[in-house]
Amino acid sequence: MANFITMYHNPPIDHFRAVKLSIQDRVEVQPEFVEKYKDDLQDPWNIMNMDGGMHQIKFKIGLYNPTLKDGWEPLQQYHHFPDNVDIIFGYYGNNSF
Repeated sequence: MANFITMYHNPPIDHFRAVKLSIQDRVEVQPEFVEKYKDDLQDPWNIMNMDGGMHQIKFKIGLYNPTLKDGWEPLQQYHHFPDNVDIIFGYYGNNSF
């Protein structure tokens, strides 16, 4: 957990946008971000919360339609995201967001 807290004290190395619409069963990830970091990104993604906890979300790489799927619902419930949401995530490296 110390690593998570330490990361939050440093700025992210990059940001990306993720969009989820209520009519979709997946979250669309900004393709430009995936293209830039495609050699670094692995499955699953570790998305940290401000309490030091972590959510793991399955990442499906695709240069035209990269998505997040399995694991999204617990993250959505934890943060009370609406069904239609546009989020900016920070990327800290090593599959940590």
